[in-house]
Amino acid sequence: MKKFVADFVVVGSTLTFIASIALYLNHQRENTQASPVNATVVEERKIYVDEKGYPKYTLGVCNNDSDCVPAGCSGQICSSSEDLVTTCEIRQDFPDKNIYSCGCVSDFCTWYEE
Repeated sequence: MKKFVADFVVVGSTLTFIASIALYLNHQRENTQASPVNATVVEERKIYVDEKGYPKYTLGVCNNDSDCVPAGCSGQICSSSEDLVTTCEIRQDFPDKNIYSCGCVSDFCTWYEE
């Protein structure tokens, strides 16, 4: 009986730990997602947005432009992580790098028009 109780406590503690990590990661994800932009001009920069007004192909938070880099196999994501891995594809809606630059806008890495 003592072994059963000990095993129950270990399993319960493990599940509580896993649930805590899941809640923490979800909270972090919610706090780093960009919100829709009412106008496509933020901080004097016209940003690349989708049809709903959300910044498109962006990931990560930043303090300045040097914190952001084009990432992913096609360099399509403006990210705070150089190590981002994506599928290798070319899509028509990727930002044109002759028009858009990757940089920090309102504390998020995003594509903006030069």
